[in-house]
Amino acid sequence: MKVMLRKRGLSGLVLLAAVFWLPACSSTRPYHDVYQKNLEIHTKTKSDSILLKVGASLHVYRVTGPCKVEYQGTIGLGDGLTNVGIPVGKPSYLSFEFNTSGILGGYSSSTDTSTVITPSPGHRYRINASYVDSIYSVEVAVQSPHGGKRTVLPLQKLSGC
Repeated sequence: MKVMLRKRGLSGLVLLAAVFWLPACSSTRPYHDVYQKNLEIHTKTKSDSILLKVGASLHVYRVTGPCKVEYQGTIGLGDGLTNVGIPVGKPSYLSFEFNTSGILGGYSSSTDTSTVITPSPGHRYRINASYVDSIYSVEVAVQSPHGGKRTVLPLQKLSGC
């Protein structure tokens, strides 16, 4: 009987530890989207195999200095349109992550691409992010407040790195 009580106590302790420690293991948190929506993200994901599923997410960072960023949060990107707001006049580092995983388990991989954007007041930024048949791309374009022509921007690296 003592052994059963000890096992029960131990499993309760393990469960209690898991409740407190597992959330701390996660390195992502939701992005608090409090700014005026100035990013229009169009996402498309498609696997070249029925045995793989593809997911996409956006990790948002505030640029704090040369080659220095501060994590702000993550947004899960489903296929279609996602509107996001980032601070105007301040550089943000955007990292687009594409994940593939086997439906039956045993396989997963991820790849990412990133850029720095410093939004101008009144401008809208359209981002096309896709992972189709193992090929990924991210394209950023800006449109002026008066609806002028859209200009494709080159992806910008963090300065000083």
